Amino acid sequence: MRPVRWALVVIVVILVGLPAVAVSRDLNSELLHAARQGRLTMTQSLIIEGADVNTANPNGKTPLMNAAYFGNERVVRLLLSEGANVNAKDKTEATALMAAAFGGNLSVVQALVAEGADVNAKSKTGVSALKNANTRGFTQVAKVLEDAGAVDESGGKKKKKKKKKKKKKKK
Repeated sequence: MRPVRWALVVIVVILVGLPAVAVSRDLNSELLHAARQGRLTMTQSLIIEGADVNTANPNGKTPLMNAAYFGNERVVRLLLSEGANVNAKDKTEATALMAAAFGGNLSVVQALVAEGADVNAKSKTGVSALKNANTRGFTQVAKVLEDAGAVDESGGKKKKKKKKKKKKKKK
């Protein structure tokens, strides 16, 4: 009986020393968060560990889109150098360039344009990066986009506002 008890004690000691549940990491999810937060070193480490630079969350947002929206230029440049798709689209067909333009992130817009981002891509609702920049008053971003070939919704010409005619009152 002693050897059986001794074996049970050894097994219990070994089991107590092990973690109760093996923790599995979701590298891709961590990468999405690190890119959004602008954590360059963590982003690098996750890529080295095997995270997919083109992973997407349930809405189709990629790490590049997250970094672009929040203006994390160094993370954007890292992701692009690691093969992130500059023209990836989320479920609304928005791109990282649209996100960067919406946020007015000039240096990120410049980096994305330099990597070949489609400056005339539109979301499902017809919004482009240029429209985002113009609507939100980011004139420098709009200029970079126009210089790269972006055209506004009217085919490159600014729309003129129509003057309303005043109706004459009948006497």
